[in-house]
Amino acid sequence: LGGIVYTPNSEHVLNIFEPRYRQMYTDILMNGSKRFVVSMSHPTESGSFAQMGVLFELEELKEVSEQTGDQIKYICNHKVTGRVKLHRVINPSAWDSRETYLRVEGTI
Repeated sequence: LGGIVYTPNSEHVLNIFEPRYRQMYTDILMNGSKRFVVSMSHPTESGSFAQMGVLFELEELKEVSEQTGDQIKYICNHKVTGRVKLHRVINPSAWDSRETYLRVEGTI
């Protein structure tokens, strides 16, 4: 998701294919929130995240694994609905391992 500026009320389509993001979508669907935070790298501190992120809200999800031979699991439409102040990354080791998606604590 790097390199894109996310502004309030903008809409974004994501193709979900990585196992960690497949898990994230399962989690947000199961817990009913249908939203997640997207953060950028800190502009001046290498290896750190910016203090603010944006809130992506899932508007539409299409399961396409059968049509794509499981190359892509979902095609999802999202809307940026707000900003989030990030307090901490709960599982920072996931950044290097990529075994799961990053989880953060923040304030909307």
